[in-house]
Amino acid sequence: MAVISITDAVIKMDSTEGGSLTDYSSEIISGVLETTRTNTPHYTFGSPAAKVSVGRYTGTLKFVVEANTGASSLHCVISTMALDGSPTARSFEVYEPSTAVGSHKYAFEAYSVGYPLLNSDAGGSGVATHEATFAIYGEITYTVVT
Repeated sequence: MAVISITDAVIKMDSTEGGSLTDYSSEIISGVLETTRTNTPHYTFGSPAAKVSVGRYTGTLKFVVEANTGASSLHCVISTMALDGSPTARSFEVYEPSTAVGSHKYAFEAYSVGYPLLNSDAGGSGVATHEATFAIYGEITYTVVT
């Protein structure tokens, strides 16, 4: 699991269906990019120990967003995605720690699968936050920035 936050990652995503990637790092407080593989234990005759068949992986991206106003804010973009009647996958690029040479780059498509549309400032900090959840669709491409 790769843990990302505003101080050690750059997160870009499509702001519209089929649009170009936009850097939203300044509106993201923290996040997690995680993959999970399906593993199935099986046993062979005469062996007391299990063997494991390693299967395919699924991925999830979660991040906490400031509830900024404005049509181009990340909060507005994700709210629109969450209510889309015929959603399409959006493109993402996550760079750790930056876009500089030698950084890690993860590229993938994902769907919005969870977003609280209204979340009051329960912490009293003056800024309402929302946790966005995206299900990764297809493969994650990993490269090192050159």
